[in-house]
Amino acid sequence: MFFLRKALSRLLFPLPLTLLVLVVGIALSWSKRGEKPGKALSLLGVGLLFVFSWPVTSTALLYPLESRYPALGPAQLAALDWDQVNTIVVYAGCGMMVESRPVTKQVGDSGAIRLIEGIRLYQVCPACTLILSGGGPGCDLNAPYERLTNYRYAVALGVAPEDIVIERASWDTADQARILRDMLDEEPFILVTSASHMPRSMALLRAQGLDPIAAPTDYAIESPPSIGWDAPRIHRLYPDARSLWRSERAVYEYLGLFWARVTGRLSAP
Repeated sequence: MFFLRKALSRLLFPLPLTLLVLVVGIALSWSKRGEKPGKALSLLGVGLLFVFSWPVTSTALLYPLESRYPALGPAQLAALDWDQVNTIVVYAGCGMMVESRPVTKQVGDSGAIRLIEGIRLYQVCPACTLILSGGGPGCDLNAPYERLTNYRYAVALGVAPEDIVIERASWDTADQARILRDMLDEEPFILVTSASHMPRSMALLRAQGLDPIAAPTDYAIESPPSIGWDAPRIHRLYPDARSLWRSERAVYEYLGLFWARVTGRLSAP
């Protein structure tokens, strides 16, 4: 079910969806009966590709997710009661080391940014435990910590090995929330993940009765967003590949929230 859900959900991502509409439209246009609907679908596919690749659209989709929780800056850190908070959870993913390559090249872009933010917070609270959460098919449950990319990355950047706990049994965000419930009970903790992923993560954790403190990172858009006509920013009025990627990132999170509600993991707002 996990792989089937992943495979089917990808068809609703901006690029696969637009390509699917275009292919169906072109195929239909080859026949006389399907010529008109085929042309209409082809135009729809081109239109969808433009819309999803347009900075205005990607910003409108992604900014509500990324702005839901403020970053954990100096003022917010100073207000925390460190006597109560002694755990930092980083949704870092899990991979297996290739010894012939540097570890900094073996952690994905989002995973590296999340780890760096978690390590920054760990340096503010050196008595904290750093839980690196996230598994999946590429993570060996029986491998020693030293073979895991997230563990090696954290140690290389100065985290004491004895302060690291690895959670690698989870396959998705709902799994992480369920497993962390058993690990942390009602203890407050800091959660580090991508800003767009934070609303879904916080909702699923709270649904499990947990008390997370959001520390979003890995922002994909500026805050606050702006679209201008001046020369330095005129390019924002044109479609581009980065905007298509940002739209995909937003659609992924909205689909995740929808699935969590459909399956009963979250109550309707």
